[in-house]
Amino acid sequence: MAKENLNERLQQLAGIKSLYENEETPVEISGEEMKEFLMQEGELNEGVFAAIGGLIALLSAAGVTTAIEMALEDPAIAEKYPKLKDVFDSLKAIGNSGLTKGIK
Repeated sequence: MAKENLNERLQQLAGIKSLYENEETPVEISGEEMKEFLMQEGELNEGVFAAIGGLIALLSAAGVTTAIEMALEDPAIAEKYPKLKDVFDSLKAIGNSGLTKGIK
């Protein structure tokens, strides 16, 4: 009996067979129900909005960084802001050394 349970557990961990049958059926949620759920007060909902805000900030920062990097490709701007160019060159060197270290 214990061996069967172990085999079932190993199969379930391998994704071959579920250990227990899931009797729950998927629930369809309308847009209004989802809006009500997200607008409720609670930790989960605050976490969702925090995650969305963080993602927006990350994408914005990536866009600004790319814009600065592209502007520094212009020799006139690079000459006007040499320290900023040095910072971006250093970041490129760090990124390139880590990415290409194992590639031969």
